[in-house]
Amino acid sequence: FISVVKLVLLIGLGILLSLLLNEIPFIRLKKGIQVIVFIPYFLSWVILSSIMIDLLSLTGPINRAIEALGGKAVSFLGSNTWFPFVLFVSELWKSLGYQAIYFLAAITAVSPGLYEAAEIDGAGRWQQMIHITLPCIAGTIVVVMVLKVGSMMSAGFDQIFNLYNSA
Repeated sequence: FISVVKLVLLIGLGILLSLLLNEIPFIRLKKGIQVIVFIPYFLSWVILSSIMIDLLSLTGPINRAIEALGGKAVSFLGSNTWFPFVLFVSELWKSLGYQAIYFLAAITAVSPGLYEAAEIDGAGRWQQMIHITLPCIAGTIVVVMVLKVGSMMSAGFDQIFNLYNSA
């Protein structure tokens, strides 16, 4: 279950992020966002897990905010209902930028002439994304999915092992 949800989320949101980044007209802003979302990929699960454990502890800033809003502190890492959510969010935080790089590279290979022809025919940016960009990167999407399916059996052992605690 964890592997399938991670596969769907990473590929789906990676495609969405790359499409959104491709639509940013300002190069500096686009590159800045790419750097920000790509940096967590270079950090190990030990570092990211320690950050997540500190953020999600009973005395951490997230539970303090919940209590300040009148709620009761939640044991995110000790709860069967919250732990899968923590796994998915932390995996997205770490890997989403890297996934988007695959698809951004594929988008750069799409011929600008296709976009120009679609614009002349009256297609808007949304229609261009749906009818030009996505079909042109479909091969890359399939290859990434096949490669991800090959690693499904690990289910992110490093991540789960490092997020494990006594609770």
